[in-house]
Amino acid sequence: LIEKNGKVMFRFKCFINYFLALYFSKNNHNILTLAESEKYYNYDELFEYFSGINKDMPELAECISIKLEKLIENVPNLNELLNLSLLHSKLLDDLNEENVDNLIPYCEEEKDDLTDININSDYDPTLIDTSKEKLETEKLIYTLHILGSIVKNSEEFSGNDKIKYLKNFMTEIVCLM
Repeated sequence: LIEKNGKVMFRFKCFINYFLALYFSKNNHNILTLAESEKYYNYDELFEYFSGINKDMPELAECISIKLEKLIENVPNLNELLNLSLLHSKLLDDLNEENVDNLIPYCEEEKDDLTDININSDYDPTLIDTSKEKLETEKLIYTLHILGSIVKNSEEFSGNDKIKYLKNFMTEIVCLM
């Protein structure tokens, strides 16, 4: 905890997201309401923490997948990209319940080393700026990050759900490349 401008707050935004995720985990309806909201993409880190706590919520993955599909529809020349044989590559075709769990490349310590950051003195972890409208491309990237986080944390999804959303995520990544 730190004191700033007479307020006691968490030093890092991750703590706020963690405790918000705990709050939302007590009522799954609220997180789906947030996911369906117009500015859901401003809460990408909250969704990441939530999906880490609640590893079996395919309805959240479905909600974000639908939003991602709508955003992807606005990408120029997408129909041509979707017809590429790369989307039907061996990697996607061979994805099944037995090998889906072997795709995680980093151990926890390696992931922590990659995600630790230094915070400057202007940082205010209590602010989530929802006032500024994001560009369509920014919304697309944030939505892709949210879906990727949910898929990464989908340890308790059924095998078919995990494969469905992993393929969806990978297809969208290939389209954007």
